[in-house]
Amino acid sequence: MDINQIVEDSSKYEKGSVHDLVVRNALVLPMTDNETWFRGSVAVDGGEITSILPDAEGIRLDAKKVIDANGMALLPGFVNTHFHFTQNFLKGSRDDLDLLDWIDQVSFPRIKHIVSQYRKGDYGYHHHSVMHAGIDLIRSGITTTINMEWATPVEILKSYKKLGIKVINGLTLTDNCDWTPKEAVLSWEQYFDLSKALIEGCKGDEQLSFAYAVACPNSNTKEMLQRTRQEAYDNKAKVHIHLAETKYEFDKYMELYGKSPTQFLEDMNFWDSDVWAAHSIWLTDEDIKILHSHDVGIAHNPKCNMKIADGAAPIAKMLDLGMDVGLGIDSCAVSDNTDFFEAMRAFVFLQRVTTLDPKIVLGRDALAMATRLGARAMNMGDRIGTLEEGKDADMILVNLRDVNIRPLNNIFNNIVFAANSHNIKTVIARGNILMEDGVITCLDEEKELAEAEEFVYKALRDNGMELPDYFTNN
Repeated sequence: MDINQIVEDSSKYEKGSVHDLVVRNALVLPMTDNETWFRGSVAVDGGEITSILPDAEGIRLDAKKVIDANGMALLPGFVNTHFHFTQNFLKGSRDDLDLLDWIDQVSFPRIKHIVSQYRKGDYGYHHHSVMHAGIDLIRSGITTTINMEWATPVEILKSYKKLGIKVINGLTLTDNCDWTPKEAVLSWEQYFDLSKALIEGCKGDEQLSFAYAVACPNSNTKEMLQRTRQEAYDNKAKVHIHLAETKYEFDKYMELYGKSPTQFLEDMNFWDSDVWAAHSIWLTDEDIKILHSHDVGIAHNPKCNMKIADGAAPIAKMLDLGMDVGLGIDSCAVSDNTDFFEAMRAFVFLQRVTTLDPKIVLGRDALAMATRLGARAMNMGDRIGTLEEGKDADMILVNLRDVNIRPLNNIFNNIVFAANSHNIKTVIARGNILMEDGVITCLDEEKELAEAEEFVYKALRDNGMELPDYFTNN
């Protein structure tokens, strides 16, 4: 896109007006395409971007709050298309399991505890995981995320509000006890009553929204999948699902039904443009065509998929078709951190090493996935993912003067291949400054982290989990 289509004509600028916020002197990467960058300024009013001006005009902008971004890159906030908040406390927990063993030994004990506490009306685990993971996400420049979790109470919405970032509450749905422990399963009535309450709680809120989050096809009966599909239509809600994450899942469907999980769902009219699917590793070429034909978004989780040896998703093929593919952290119990720069690099390296083609995807493709393509995958491209007039002011500043990034040979490549989350200095969501010059400003970081860790470690110990001496002595 030509720079003149992005920056506002200076004649539109009304002299004497005072904006809510102005970010000046930045190297602006609007991410409307994979090429454009320029030195300029961005003005914000009422949570939206109201002006994008080249430096000569932008220097004249006045505001209640001015940030001098000289030496920094201004980008759209990152979009995390797949994530589980409660797993933030399990960083570094296991390093020797495939997905099925990891689910059985690490994930299900935690899930059973969360659901049992929900039945008792105790929502502490959810609240503290939101605060702990939320701080992690902010420090990684993530301004929009899904939280795909079990038995999320309506009270969790208050916790999200404290963070200031956009959160899609994805209520995990499952009813197949052959796959999921019965202690983790709610009744249909409980699931859909809770869904409606969460939808109502998000109504009219610019920060919050809801998605029906199907655990995976084999963890649900066909009837549950059909009911979920209809509920989403009736309530105009989004749908998120784990799809074809393991070869086991793919092979099991071929054995039982003679078709892939993707084709199985196609035959029941599950796919539509309001769905985005996580992982999507074990896909046939026909599966990819099916997903493309319905404009299904994809959440790619390269770090997680590599660590537990799930496989390599055919993302390059999807991008070639013009599909909307975003990036996800998935789980800090597997990915171990929320650094989106690591996720970008992992995507590029994984696609190249599995195709033996160094040109199959580029660094700027990864940055597009972290921003505008991720937004489109979750049907939010009209509000976020690019820096454009009228869109939400979700923005981050990356310090280009840090030694690990400099010297700046190619701004896209330096950001993707050299940067890390510690280079993010300022995070802005809907015009609100959540972190400035490396300091979290939206809440008391140390207090929230300490309270969360104390609560969760006690909960884990009380439920029989053995913890290292470090945790039992602190």
